[in-house]
Amino acid sequence: MRPLSSWLTTFIRKPSQSTGRFATTVILGNVLFNMEAGKSKLPSSDLAAFRNDFAKAKHIVILTGAGVSAESGVPTFRGAGGYWRKWQAQDLATPKAFTENPSLVWEFYHYRREVMASKQPNK
Repeated sequence: MRPLSSWLTTFIRKPSQSTGRFATTVILGNVLFNMEAGKSKLPSSDLAAFRNDFAKAKHIVILTGAGVSAESGVPTFRGAGGYWRKWQAQDLATPKAFTENPSLVWEFYHYRREVMASKQPNK
C-alpha cells in the first residue's frame, strides 16, 4: 500500500519553484505534511513553529476524522446514539436513496443542519 503522503501528492498541486512557498500543507490528524519537502512532521507542542509553518503555506487542507464535532454535542454516525443506530445509511445517504425518496433524504439533511445550527464549535 502507498504511504499517505504519496497518495496526497497525487491530488495536491506541487509548489512553485519561483516562490519557494509550500503549495499545500496538509494537517492530517496530528501529522503535518509539507508537500514541498515531501516530508511529514510529528506532533509538536511548539506553537511558534506551527504558526510559522502555517503562515508559509499557500494553501491549507485540514482533514479530520469522524466524531470531531461530537465534543460540541453533534451526534456521530456510528457511536452510541449515532445516526446509523436510528436509520440505515443506504436509506438516506446514497444517490439511490435520493432517487427513490428525495423528500426523506432532504428531511434527513435538513435535520442534520438544524442540529449543527444549534451547536457551538468545540475548543
